[in-house]
Amino acid sequence: MSRVISPSHPLKQLGTLLAAALILLSGMSSFHAPITAAASTKTLQALADGNLLFPSWWNGECDSINYRKKTGKDSYPLGGSYRGVKACGPRGGLTIVNFGTGTSQYEWQCVELVMRYMYLAFGQAPYNVPKGGKDVVAYYPGTALEKITNGTPGKAPRPGDVIAYGGYTNNPNHTHTSIVVAAAVDANGNGSIDTLNQNMSIWDARSAQGYRTERVRNWSLENGALGWLTPKGNVPPNTPQQLSPIHGAVMNTRTVTLQWQDTGDPDNGPQAHRDFYVEVQRGTEPPLLVLAWKPQQTWAITVPSDGTYVWRVRSGDTAPINGASAWSANRLFTVITGPCARKIEGDANCDGVINLQDFELFRQE
Repeated sequence: MSRVISPSHPLKQLGTLLAAALILLSGMSSFHAPITAAASTKTLQALADGNLLFPSWWNGECDSINYRKKTGKDSYPLGGSYRGVKACGPRGGLTIVNFGTGTSQYEWQCVELVMRYMYLAFGQAPYNVPKGGKDVVAYYPGTALEKITNGTPGKAPRPGDVIAYGGYTNNPNHTHTSIVVAAAVDANGNGSIDTLNQNMSIWDARSAQGYRTERVRNWSLENGALGWLTPKGNVPPNTPQQLSPIHGAVMNTRTVTLQWQDTGDPDNGPQAHRDFYVEVQRGTEPPLLVLAWKPQQTWAITVPSDGTYVWRVRSGDTAPINGASAWSANRLFTVITGPCARKIEGDANCDGVINLQDFELFRQE
């Protein structure tokens, strides 16, 4: 049976800090005032496939070094991002940049942000859009994305989609494009989305970062939206959020209740609810306990012996392809029910003394 060291032991704390350090190393839009009543409180959450590559043609964050050489001015991240793709400034820039053997782009216009995202996410080289952002959907030449007309019943923008806007009552010459970063639209086509933007008017702290919340009513997106591009096929659900036990928890009982929370599905299909797959294992052994694709969000288990265990969870929407989310993080919990339940802090072998033997046991964990 493996020995257990308390999570607050100095050696364990050092190991945790080292692990955390390694992880860390791994056209102008004229929108009207924001929707105060519908201000977004949703987490800006990317799809499960994670961050995209850093643009190979950039030299510095937001191409800062190249930009300064060309203009004598500074470029910088606005603060908003999606899957690692950052909105940059200053607004109104017209510095030419080329990537993907496609049409030249202008840093930091709205079209540049969307073309950069489409190139990094889908391999789509920048293409010609005669009237700017409003033509991003209509002139899309590829096959990986589907064109959706705004107001189509049963269709709402979802994270990762690209939107084209082309005029509305207050501004008929409006032309813009954006990336959807979060969505909360119900079965009747009502709700809101959050978008990431460049070269957008600023009215508050979120818009200064490039974020905007927009209403969806009866499957129709506001602000003169014409339509959007969306990846073809099913989009996997979001990774569940683990609630308890907390990472590193120490318990004096072998009966443990695991709890997690559904975080939704960008396309809410092919079924409107999620099932969950949970694994509990010990060390590098195969999973000891498995809950296979059940809708519940709690699971009471009994582990066979004292020791340290790890658990993780993923969600699924029953689609045969891309039907499961990414796994959650591995969360550890430790069960100590014998005399060691009251052992001296850092005394890994419960002999009443902290010495090199305890350190050797820690190294074996």
